[in-house]
Order: sequence, then structure tokens, then C-alpha cells
Amino acid sequence: MTKELLEQLYSKLKNETENDRKNKTGCFDFFEEKVLSEQRYNKYKNVSVTSKTMKNYYEKHVEGRNNKSNEPCSDLKNLIAEYLGYKSYLDFCYQMEQKSRTNTPLIENSKKKIINMAFCFYCFFDYLFLPSL
Repeated sequence: MTKELLEQLYSKLKNETENDRKNKTGCFDFFEEKVLSEQRYNKYKNVSVTSKTMKNYYEKHVEGRNNKSNEPCSDLKNLIAEYLGYKSYLDFCYQMEQKSRTNTPLIENSKKKIINMAFCFYCFFDYLFLPSL
């Protein structure tokens, strides 16, 4: 689900009216400079991430490039999910699973149901048990 989260983030950043830089570097600079400084995200003030790190996450998880970036921490995923309009990363995972379910033919639905449930469990356990960095 990290891939989908980062794809949606980049798409939203490109479409921000205040953002006049539409390439990856510019979008993630905007994220670092504008979004992270917004007061509504004060509960995530412990999240310290640079635009370069965000770009590396995107390149690894979306574009499949081989780099040393790991999985984004739970707090960062929650922050991104809230920025995208979800309640949390767990809510994002649930909504994506529901969307996948309604867009899938009935025969394929049962196959994907197991995979989607596994993603939801992964997101849930990631949220509960992995330390926030």
C-alpha cells in the first residue's frame, strides 16, 4: 500500500495550486516546506523527513529503483494519509481495499480478497507494532 500512498501523494502535490514546481524534486520540496509546516499536522512534529528522502521513497516504492531507503515510518504514513483526506494510514488501506473490491469482477474478487485482507492486516500491525521514528 506504500506504493499507492506515495502515488496519490505525488499526484496531489503536482495539482496543488500553490505549488509551481511540478517535477518530483519540486513537489517533495513543496511537501517539506509547506505541508509539513502546516499547523494541522503539529501532532506529527516528531516526523523529520527531507524532500530528498521523500523522493527516494517514491523512486523505490513507486518506480522500483534500487536505493537504500526503507519503508516510511508509521507517523509519516499517517501524516500523508491525512493530507490526502483519510483519517489515518489504516483508513487509507481500508478504503483502497474497498475500492479494489468494487472495481473487481466477482470471480477475481475472491482471489484479491485474500490479498487485500493481508494488506489490511499488514497495515494494521505496522500501525500498532512498528515504532515511529
